[in-house]
Amino acid sequence: MAVVGLAKNAGKTVAFNTLVRQAAGAGIRVGLTSLGYDGESVDRLTRQPKPRIYVPAETIIATAAATLERASASLELLNITRHNTALGPTVLARVRESGTVELAGPGSLTALQQVAVAMQDWGAAYVFIDGALDRLGSAAPRVSQATILATGASVAPDPAQVIARTRHTVTLLTAPSPPPMVAAVAQTAFADERIAYWHPEKGAWQSAQPSALAQPAQIVSEMGEASHLCIPGAVTNSLVQALLHAKPTGESLPVIVVPTGTHVLATPSVWHRYLERGGSLAVLQSTKLLAVTVNPGQHSHLGQALAQALHPLPVYDLFLDDKTPLPV
Repeated sequence: MAVVGLAKNAGKTVAFNTLVRQAAGAGIRVGLTSLGYDGESVDRLTRQPKPRIYVPAETIIATAAATLERASASLELLNITRHNTALGPTVLARVRESGTVELAGPGSLTALQQVAVAMQDWGAAYVFIDGALDRLGSAAPRVSQATILATGASVAPDPAQVIARTRHTVTLLTAPSPPPMVAAVAQTAFADERIAYWHPEKGAWQSAQPSALAQPAQIVSEMGEASHLCIPGAVTNSLVQALLHAKPTGESLPVIVVPTGTHVLATPSVWHRYLERGGSLAVLQSTKLLAVTVNPGQHSHLGQALAQALHPLPVYDLFLDDKTPLPV
């Protein structure tokens, strides 16, 4: 399970600690790691104090070797993996006496997946992945089987913007699948790391471009009347804007098909223009989003507003209650 945050101070570490504490209370051994670096006492960028990651005895952790000396928990080294980080190799350790740890896990999704499996081999019934700041990659279905999204007042200056950005992210992560025929075309193209197009009468064809990053105009020119545009990599503002400029208002825009919603990097404002013009998103693997947590900050009604906006997805204000979602 991944816990990902939309911004600093969104309450991600609070959500992460809540999961660990509840698992311990239920007698469940867990494994912990991070895509990035978290758990330090002072934020490395803002120099502000941060909540620590507290781990009970028998927890399995995967973290960079250099972080072990800063743990207050007593640790037993289990294995040194071949996955390197800027702070040394990723190591597996068992918590012998409870305390705090810093988590600096592997930087690639493939390595993260392998480390998670290794922790399960050492007895972890569940693995919790700290997504670190704006690292939604850990929510990719090939890495985690479920996700919790942390949001809050720090995401945007205005509560309405917080709600809009959170809804945008939830919509991307939980987008529907394409029709089976289109999914088959996309899977074949993605295996070759190629862009593909599909039209219900003309069938499928592939682009000469391996990526939409460098040549969005070329991608659009090859698209023709395709009803679906299958992108194996990132969907950026430049690509979405090229699609908007290529099609006059009133003409249908293609459905964009991506492996997962985390591939859409277009900003909410640009993406909203695409949706307003009739565009839509389909994903080969949708994220199983279990809940949203909120740190309301000074906006006391933010949690309630989010609960209404995201219903039926449960929203928790962990600063009030870690067992019961906010009422709608």
